[in-house]
Amino acid sequence: MESALKIHNKIGKIFSENIDDLIFILNEKFQCEYMNFQYFSEKIQIDDFIHQEDIKQVKKLFKSIFKIGVGTGEAQIKLEGISFNWYEIKGRSFVDNEDNKKKILLICRDISKFKQLEFEYKKSQARFGVITNTLPEIKYWKLLVSKEGIVAVQKTREMLELVIDNIPQLIYWKDTNLVYLGCNRNFASKNKLKDPSNITGKTDKDLIWVKNNLDYIQKCERNVIYNDKPEFMVIESFISVHGRKEWYEINRIPLHNLEGKVEGVLSTYEDITIRRDAEQKLQESEEKYRSILDNIKEGYFEVDLKGSFTFFNNAFSELVEIPKDDLIGINFQDFVNEENKIKIFTVYNELYSSGNPINNFQFQFIRKN
Repeated sequence: MESALKIHNKIGKIFSENIDDLIFILNEKFQCEYMNFQYFSEKIQIDDFIHQEDIKQVKKLFKSIFKIGVGTGEAQIKLEGISFNWYEIKGRSFVDNEDNKKKILLICRDISKFKQLEFEYKKSQARFGVITNTLPEIKYWKLLVSKEGIVAVQKTREMLELVIDNIPQLIYWKDTNLVYLGCNRNFASKNKLKDPSNITGKTDKDLIWVKNNLDYIQKCERNVIYNDKPEFMVIESFISVHGRKEWYEINRIPLHNLEGKVEGVLSTYEDITIRRDAEQKLQESEEKYRSILDNIKEGYFEVDLKGSFTFFNNAFSELVEIPKDDLIGINFQDFVNEENKIKIFTVYNELYSSGNPINNFQFQFIRKN
């Protein structure tokens, strides 16, 4: 039991430290029955976390998820002590076996930095649009705009270029025909271009990095343009020109003119190959760890916060004389009398509250036969 509690505590810590998404479970009154970032004793309305401007559309989304089973959306969400951030919300309905009531599971991913990038681009477009739509030739605009206006526009452009050229992601933007309009310095370097300006007018066939993935990338970008719908934090793998498998977290955002018409697509690629390799090694390590547990003679099991079995080894299955397939989901309370039930509950509650392992804990359980 000591070993089981230590390992369970370790796994729980690894999980909590490596998930960035917010997770909610809501009932039909839109009350939070579970969230992975805050503990609470009473049910809290989801309204407490949603920006006032977004509450109406978010509730509409939740009703839709309850009705049709799935749904996605975006909203500003605020955590305790942190200002509002933009999140992509993905939801799915399910029936809770505990009370047989329909509920929804929400997974919310932070997309604030991409929203900010989209906002800055639109802001820049608005400033330049007044000039470019008024003058027949952009090269003459300095003749008609005040010195202060010229300085302001140049400063905005320089600031934007400075930011884009100094972030680690690969960034580029294309028109609706997928002809390159620009890119950042990292993307230019990836394609052996001396300067980002050299990419203007080129197509994917002129570049080296996408040759093995050309058709797929163009298909994804055309979908974003055609549907006028962004894709955030999509995980994809590509084969590099050197034959290596590289993993990227990708965002594809439709670009609009002042009238709201789609005029192109902005794509960002973050190389997460090292992270994926680490995740793969962790998964292999956990599989090895579980394989070891399955072959030890001592009984080992794990339960969720409700006391239902989520994992156990062969030795424990044999000990309670129940096949492994039948044991999953059964509650530990089915194996103990009232005295031991209270004893176990007290220890589990202390463990959960303190986060510290408890040693030399003993209890009695009832076998099937």
